[in-house]
Amino acid sequence: MTGVAGKRLVFRLSGVGFSLAIGDLLEILEAREGILDTSAADADLALLGLLSVRDEAIHARDVHGLFRLSPGDFASAILVVAGADGAWGLLADRVEGIFPLESFCCCEVPPLLQEGVSLPFTAIELWQGEPLICFDPKVVDQWLGSA
Repeated sequence: MTGVAGKRLVFRLSGVGFSLAIGDLLEILEAREGILDTSAADADLALLGLLSVRDEAIHARDVHGLFRLSPGDFASAILVVAGADGAWGLLADRVEGIFPLESFCCCEVPPLLQEGVSLPFTAIELWQGEPLICFDPKVVDQWLGSA
């Protein structure tokens, strides 16, 4: 992905906005019928199944529960991200696009919002007046464990 350094991808899970550093994004695939092999699904490990990406099988992970979201009705895209132990995919309801870093205002999650709650993210960003959760695949790996 040349020419995208310093940019972020905005996507949605169950209507909630997330941002992802382009450096953590490996590929965007169209979610089409048959792309996900659910024979390897394991709800206890948050595994939806296996994806075939460039002749390699990678895990598709269900991150909805981690963020306390209901699964979406329809995934339009699969984001292949760089996790701590390799690539994995997540199903996104919608991809808004790739935007320059200047259009985001990043801030740490305030301590008041962290009290008594353990969160799978450490920062939020404002984008076009909307708060987005900063999605970090390596942090998500720590929360879900290696698959």
